[in-house]
Amino acid sequence: KNQKKKMDVIFGNELVGSDKKKVLTTTALSDVDYIGIYFSAHWCPPCRVFTPELISFYENIKSQGKKFEIVFVSGDKSEAEFVQYFEKMPWTAIPFSNNQRESLPRKYGVFSIPCLVIINKDGTLVTDRARAAVEQDPNGENFPFEN
Repeated sequence: KNQKKKMDVIFGNELVGSDKKKVLTTTALSDVDYIGIYFSAHWCPPCRVFTPELISFYENIKSQGKKFEIVFVSGDKSEAEFVQYFEKMPWTAIPFSNNQRESLPRKYGVFSIPCLVIINKDGTLVTDRARAAVEQDPNGENFPFEN
């Protein structure tokens, strides 16, 4: 029960699911061991390069049966940009209107994007350097890349 509460505290109680419908955070993240928090934005060229790499990594990890989910934290300037960028992503996102979009980058010390942070299901930081790890290990052999 406490674990579920922790996810609400970190992400707020609602996410946008990969089907682009609102879903309870506890439902979306109920069966995961690791969560990637993906800080990215449509206007950022390196983000647009990294996102397809991350999609292929995510699909690899899921096909290996690992319990992994990603939550996209948008740095987009408008809801329309967010919607357009998120459309291509197969994971969940913080709703554009949620203030967690502002607080999470501070919480995890994100100064530049794209940035991928991995936490475990009780909210403990596993690594804040997952972007480089994904680029170096696209099949996730060393997943979840403990710091």
